Amino acid sequence: MEYHGIYKCRLCGKEYEDCATGNKDIVLKIMIELSIFGKTNELQSPTLISTHNCQDGSMGTSDFQGFKTMR
Repeated sequence: MEYHGIYKCRLCGKEYEDCATGNKDIVLKIMIELSIFGKTNELQSPTLISTHNCQDGSMGTSDFQGFKTMR
């Protein structure tokens, strides 16, 4: 099973994925570290807040929503 990190833009509302892993243990570790510390030491892991280039050319702020399973 694969897990994809999902973000949602505050400005335009678009959801998009930014990272992926096939390891459930890494997903749990990342989620715990983000919840407690607001960051993680895993390589290429998500951040709580990111930027988004909206379709109309605007720049928005996006929030990490969690990991969604993809089959």
